[in-house]
Amino acid sequence: MGAAHMLSTMPAAKKIHGKKLYSIGLTAQLVGRCIATLRRWDMEGLFLARRDKHGRRVYNDSDLNELRAIAAALKTRRPLKHKPENGLNG
Repeated sequence: MGAAHMLSTMPAAKKIHGKKLYSIGLTAQLVGRCIATLRRWDMEGLFLARRDKHGRRVYNDSDLNELRAIAAALKTRRPLKHKPENGLNG
């Protein structure tokens, strides 16, 4: 299955208050990590996810970039230059 086909079958991001927000499942696919990893990073404070009104973790485009940087740093064992901001930033 090619990347183009995979992207075409992924659920779309939801727009809330004009901002694109991704579910944890879609974020995991786009970042190349599993859902359990994103949950663990949240619980350990490595990356604090924002929550929707139902308490579910949601991510925006900026979060995706930051999560990809964290994943790359962990893969290469580079020190992280990241301070969690509670995931509540806009």
